[in-house]
Amino acid sequence: MRKYLVIISIVIVALTLPVIANSQGCMGALLWTINGTMLSAQGNYDEAIQHFDKAIMLCPQYANAWNFKGNALIKLGKYDEAVKCFDNATNINPQEATFWIDKGGALDKLGKYDEAIQAFDKAIEINPQYAGAWNDKGDALIGQGKYDEAIQAFDKAIEINPQYAVAWSNKGDALNRPGQIR
Repeated sequence: MRKYLVIISIVIVALTLPVIANSQGCMGALLWTINGTMLSAQGNYDEAIQHFDKAIMLCPQYANAWNFKGNALIKLGKYDEAVKCFDNATNINPQEATFWIDKGGALDKLGKYDEAIQAFDKAIEINPQYAGAWNDKGDALIGQGKYDEAIQAFDKAIEINPQYAVAWSNKGDALNRPGQIR
């Protein structure tokens, strides 16, 4: 577990160095975010959110802190609040595909499939080779009852990553819906 936490911290640092370099006052935000991420990894989501809030107070333009807070809120089932965090993250950095995928996931949980698909499409526009975005779009399409389109999205995810077991499983589920057996 400790090795996992160290890797997460290194990734956060690597992703945020450009932000820190361009913004004086954000170094503290980075430290709060690292601590929050470690707490999230341990399942301490409420405490993690407090750390992300402190990071956001220090550096409101720190998109990663907003995104990590949104993910912690998802773990607590607070999807509406999570969407607001992802909105902030995508407004600050609209070219980060992961932020759009996370936003789409929260919208999907709320049953807002049209909006979720729009978020997944934005992630795909940014990175067409992001298999997870295609898979998640397929999930949202299933939520709309659009099984043929969902199967196409799962196929694209599988084309990108043939080892993507979740996409294979989701495709199987879509094929097993009434009227979908081929």
